[in-house]
Amino acid sequence: MSIDDGKITDWSDYYDGLTSRVRSAGLQIISSVSVSGTSRSLTEVQALFRFDGANINKRLHEVWNALIPVPEIKELYDASYAQLMKDKGITSDSKPAI
Repeated sequence: MSIDDGKITDWSDYYDGLTSRVRSAGLQIISSVSVSGTSRSLTEVQALFRFDGANINKRLHEVWNALIPVPEIKELYDASYAQLMKDKGITSDSKPAI
């Protein structure tokens, strides 16, 4: 983004950054569900119930790996989910990029 005398001169970079932030916030909201009246992420639901089949653990890793480049998502993952996934055995057959 270019700023000249306090005015944005390159709107394409600004728009790309803004839409990226909006998409990542939307993904955070979409990836949560209500369990017993409490909003929980899909990762937390899997940690609680440990569903088998459908490669759920692997798919959770794929989703996290796709979202990790967004700084806010990486911060959320590092602060809340990395240790939870490790403690609950939510592992992937493929080597995670995180």
